[in-house]
Amino acid sequence: MKKNVFFFLLGIGFCSLLSFKLKNENHGTSKAIAEVSIIDGVCIFTDSKPLSQFEELGVVELSFSSDTQYQSIRDNLLRKAKKKYPNMDGIVMDFNKKGVDKCIAIKFN
Repeated sequence: MKKNVFFFLLGIGFCSLLSFKLKNENHGTSKAIAEVSIIDGVCIFTDSKPLSQFEELGVVELSFSSDTQYQSIRDNLLRKAKKKYPNMDGIVMDFNKKGVDKCIAIKFN
């Protein structure tokens, strides 16, 4: 009986260590993991990229905006991207201080 309990506890400990190691290998350090914002069912990635595999559907550009606030630019890019790529799952935003703001429409695999 003691032998069975010992092996049972040893198995639980081994599985715990193995799952911890696999989790850290897949996602890098825990400081790099975050929850993404979802607006109108679309994942918004700003200054980041998803960890999951994805396909790039295309680029949407916003050459002129009367407003320089983040929320306004984000909403305009999101609206244009949803119109052009209605089946997208998210956008990866790229802001350019002296150029064209754009986003990449993505679909998760």
